[in-house]
Amino acid sequence: MPVRATRAVSLLFIILMLTAGSLSANTVREAPVAVFDPVLMAQGDSSVASARGYRSLFINPATFALGQGEFTLLNLQGWIHSSPTRALESMQLFFGDDDIEDEATLKRVEKQLSSNGMGVGAAGGVGYVGGGLGIGLRFASDSYFFGEQLPGGITGTTTSEISFVGGLGFPFELGPVQVAVGGSVRPFVRVRSLFDNDASDAALQNYLGVPGETDESYQDITRSLNGYGFALDAGLLLQYRDFTLGLTGRHLGDTRLNYSEHSLAEVNESLSNGALPAEKREGEEGYIPAGRHIIPTRFDIGLMWAPRPWEVARPQLHFELRDPLGWADPSGTGSQSFLTRTHVGGELELMQFFSLRAGLNQGRPTGGVGLRLFFFDLNMALYGRELGKQQGDTSSAGAALEFGIRF
Repeated sequence: MPVRATRAVSLLFIILMLTAGSLSANTVREAPVAVFDPVLMAQGDSSVASARGYRSLFINPATFALGQGEFTLLNLQGWIHSSPTRALESMQLFFGDDDIEDEATLKRVEKQLSSNGMGVGAAGGVGYVGGGLGIGLRFASDSYFFGEQLPGGITGTTTSEISFVGGLGFPFELGPVQVAVGGSVRPFVRVRSLFDNDASDAALQNYLGVPGETDESYQDITRSLNGYGFALDAGLLLQYRDFTLGLTGRHLGDTRLNYSEHSLAEVNESLSNGALPAEKREGEEGYIPAGRHIIPTRFDIGLMWAPRPWEVARPQLHFELRDPLGWADPSGTGSQSFLTRTHVGGELELMQFFSLRAGLNQGRPTGGVGLRLFFFDLNMALYGRELGKQQGDTSSAGAALEFGIRF
């Protein structure tokens, strides 16, 4: 068994290194769809060594090999990108029926867009993890707008994705060390809408009622890249007493995005009929060569300390260094600072039903609480994040809420 385990771990590292893709000068790098899970965000978004159950489906497939199975019948998450002191007002603006009519509110919206940005997102899914198997389905969508002035100075993006994940995990023993290795496949459908100044004006007129300079529908003038991809992930966990070391390789070999470009109105019309628009052919307007857009390979490494001194209180602390090789940097330069790649967090679980969480996400403070009653989970978080290459360049804050039913 130790020999087989050693070979399995060695093979995993060989696969991780060989599947690191090489990018051409014309390649457009994209990021995975952003999901602001309140349990993870409250702990500084550190997760490679600590994520378990449903959350591990999209983080580290090695956890599929651990413990009893957990079935998530329903997982619903929502978040808003807003200054915490303006979160309730921002939610009323996004989801209420009233338009902005007074100058003071408009100035507050402009200040948020220029200092923090604004946006909303949601995710939902089902899944099973345990006994060596991980399988799940998730929908996720995130929007974010940022700029200096209204109208004419705002840009934004919205990324939506439906993904299926399936994978296997295998446990081994290397003397006193418990080893788990795993891999998963993730086919997904993706729509990424790009809002220039005019489209952003039209969208913010529609959702917030802010003044603008265009009478066109934002769906008609918004470029929307849409298509599909197929991602491969692998993971490793090493457990020794109270310590766990985690390593993951995400989007191995670089995930090629098979895109075509349409207007957002065309995409929504096709989706209402149950499919994406027909792919554009070479020579047609909106044709994008296969592999022009990719999600680059990314490696993350994390360490968790989880002692169990008492039954009534279970602490854990963890640290994660994300993309230490700089391969997933959207700029392609690998110039992000060490602090912007760093995630630190912890949790104190009390009586197995109440949790306190805190952390640092890229140097930004985070925190939250969780409540578990029978099969029901309720979690919330407040968090900050860094959008620039260096810590302190451009920050954004947000709040997230989750409801889940798990067995």
